[in-house]
Amino acid sequence: MQHLISKWVLDQHDRIMYEKRRLDSCWVRRAEGRIYKDQDYGPRLRSSRHRNAVSILRDLGLLEIDGDDQVLLTDEGGKILERVLSE
Repeated sequence: MQHLISKWVLDQHDRIMYEKRRLDSCWVRRAEGRIYKDQDYGPRLRSSRHRNAVSILRDLGLLEIDGDDQVLLTDEGGKILERVLSE
């Protein structure tokens, strides 16, 4: 899971922030082999790729969607996120 999150979430985050030159609005950063949360980020549905990513993470049991269409981490998703951010 660490490899998947690193490649598909963190690398994508970094690529977009550098392309948009919005380095001050990053929600996570990497330093000395660790991942640090700089600010909270609430996911919201936006691009067509986002729906696909949410669908995959739901299939893996890492996300769920509540009655108000809010995307939420499952307990397992939260554990994995915590583990990745603490390494």
